[in-house]
Amino acid sequence: MRNAKARLIPIDLLKILFAALIFMRHVSTMGGVDWHSLNSFALGSTTPVMTGFFMLSGFALFFQHGDSSIFREGGLGKYYKKRLIGLMPLYLFVHVVYLLYYSYDMKDALRLMPVELMGMQTWYNSLFGVLHNGGTWFVSCLLFCYFVYPLLQELLIPMKLTGRVTVFLLIGFFSVYSQFVISWYGCSSVYSDPLFRFLEFGTGAALCSIRECFNNERTALWNGISLAASFAALVFLYRAILRGTWYLFLPLLCVLTFSAAEIIFLNGRNCRLIKYLSSLAYAFFIMQCILWNQFYSLLARFPLFEINRYRFCLAFGLLFVESVLVHEIFEKPVQRILKKYLLKS
Repeated sequence: MRNAKARLIPIDLLKILFAALIFMRHVSTMGGVDWHSLNSFALGSTTPVMTGFFMLSGFALFFQHGDSSIFREGGLGKYYKKRLIGLMPLYLFVHVVYLLYYSYDMKDALRLMPVELMGMQTWYNSLFGVLHNGGTWFVSCLLFCYFVYPLLQELLIPMKLTGRVTVFLLIGFFSVYSQFVISWYGCSSVYSDPLFRFLEFGTGAALCSIRECFNNERTALWNGISLAASFAALVFLYRAILRGTWYLFLPLLCVLTFSAAEIIFLNGRNCRLIKYLSSLAYAFFIMQCILWNQFYSLLARFPLFEINRYRFCLAFGLLFVESVLVHEIFEKPVQRILKKYLLKS
């Protein structure tokens, strides 16, 4: 396993960008903010952004663990504990707060409590709109991805470049092909399906494994090419979102992720703000589940916020402050305690 401090700063930037784009949609659909000429982009970006989010998660996980087997003595249990410590405290916090202040049917809450506590809600497709599952479904999918990932890594590690490219192409093909099948036959959406999200997650992990095969020194020329490729991928992704050409999302995200990971112009030691915002992205995302009642309560008291730009500022400011407070006061202390007792050597 690599040094825990080793990280790819451009990947952190993409993570921050994706979190911002999800908020851009939610503040429009749930907060009533008008993006004017960008409305179609704000509404259409959700699918590629979530695909990118799962790809980045797989990519980052292989970057962190891909130099050794997770199955070594004691490694698998430690790996699972770390993943649970990273995800569950904030998820359970939102779950409890939602039930106390936002749920209108406690009968549903009691019936579904075992499913919710185990993070299994996405296995039941029709539960997406029940309780907070429309906002926390991705946690359920990530739990499944984290659970299965060690098997994929064990498959990739001994492979040479040709084998890794083959796995990458197969997983990527089935991820895109599944969307064609849905389109052809009018199947139900797999937006929150953990198996199909794992295909995206696995695509990211396989992509990182390919990158690991190239250990050449990154030159200034290569750095410039990577920067240009990242910018071009962002431009084409923007156009694909506006045109609705969903079958281009995954290929363009692969180009974006790979090229961004090659950019080395940022010195990781001097990017504390980027690192912090990246670590805050999970809280920024999941706290939107419990934001909007507070938002509309303030909106009713202060008519000034009815103005579009002030409406946005209220939603963003409220979400950002709450995310920082929960991250610093609850998430980090709880994670430190759990690490102390669950990750003893």
